[in-house]
Amino acid sequence: MNVFLDILSEAAFDTLRLLPFLYLTYLLMEYLEDKAQEEAMVKIMLAHLSPTNNTPSQAEWTVGDILSSRGFEKNRDYSMNIALKEGLTLLE
Repeated sequence: MNVFLDILSEAAFDTLRLLPFLYLTYLLMEYLEDKAQEEAMVKIMLAHLSPTNNTPSQAEWTVGDILSSRGFEKNRDYSMNIALKEGLTLLE
């Protein structure tokens, strides 16, 4: 019986020594997962818009509506910008 208690106490001591390491590893994994999710966000640029038929607001609403109906959420899964009519527009 004495041997069993020795084994049990050693196992408990070893487990307690590992807990801080396991907790820090868990925190690091959560941080890396959040960072990877932010970097995986899709960037959409709306272009070829017109002032009469395909207005910027109409195009943004249409694309946003289609994506949200499929379960995507703006600023979580994707970002959407409207290309400038003149000049160069960069994805942000």
